[in-house]
Amino acid sequence: DDAQHWVTVTVRRRNRTSWADADHEIVAHQYRVHGQVPPQRRKRAATPVADLHYEISPETGALSSLVIHDNELLAGPMQPWLTRALTDNDAASFGPERAGLQWSEAGYDRLDLVVRSINEQDGTSESNVLLRCEDTGVSFRFRTRFELIAGVLVVTSRFAPTQQCPAHLPHLPRLGHRLRLRRSLATIDWFGPGPAETYSDRHIANLVGRYSAPVDAQRYPYVVPQESGNHHAITWAALRSEGGIGLVVFGDSPLDVNAGVHDEDHVNQARHHHELIELDEVHLHIDHRQSGVGNASCGPGVLERHRVPPIPTVWRWAIAPMAGGGDPAALYRAGIPGSPATLTLL
Repeated sequence: DDAQHWVTVTVRRRNRTSWADADHEIVAHQYRVHGQVPPQRRKRAATPVADLHYEISPETGALSSLVIHDNELLAGPMQPWLTRALTDNDAASFGPERAGLQWSEAGYDRLDLVVRSINEQDGTSESNVLLRCEDTGVSFRFRTRFELIAGVLVVTSRFAPTQQCPAHLPHLPRLGHRLRLRRSLATIDWFGPGPAETYSDRHIANLVGRYSAPVDAQRYPYVVPQESGNHHAITWAALRSEGGIGLVVFGDSPLDVNAGVHDEDHVNQARHHHELIELDEVHLHIDHRQSGVGNASCGPGVLERHRVPPIPTVWRWAIAPMAGGGDPAALYRAGIPGSPATLTLL
């Protein structure tokens, strides 16, 4: 009753033809079968099979250590993240949108992080940081609460422009966090549209299912390196090592998740794929939302409903530890423990 159920209907060629082999899929469609158990009546049915410990850095106000089953998984601090490597459509120098130019003029590509406060009490850590661009006056508050409940790290994030921020701002490329993980977490599993990359305005051709792939195979080889490899509206995603050590992320609502081994700045600077340098770490983006890709290089930009507006936003998500034999789906179905936290910006 607490699982997702989907019916997939496909139409395939019965016989081989001059243009397709036998069993070639012509069309497919899915239907969601909704359960009857109200969410508030569901009980936690799974507990993590590994222990989790975390630390918050006083210098950055960010998650600086994530130890699962005695293995440190972070290669660097977690950070709030609003930008992405420009797509061809973002970088278009003509048309009505020119999103990349708007983002640069607003200073999104050169935001500095300033720690305002860090509070720790009763096993809960709360950081309040400012992302600001001095030369444009753009500044955003990012407040993040970390709480370890029943072996799961529950994260509540709140984002808002400051009162000093200019009134009219372009939409955000993305809104979320970036985790820098050890390269040993080489496999990504997820439940949601797949197996190809998906975005809010580019996903209905992918079927919802459970997928698994190498992290270093997530980048799509577009002619010019750019943002790619995102997975939109995922129910859960897991990063794991060959030995099964890893983490599972999921939210109160579906997330956008992107895992890769290239730095965003390097992707923006590269004109050919052989110029890209693989990192010794994995960058995992966990987004409340990422803007769509639009068609601005030869048509309209991103439709309004697929843009991420720079408005006050609160979302809650979780990191559950996993060791060999752990089932990410079971951890997700158990739900995020505790009650949603209420955050106010200072």
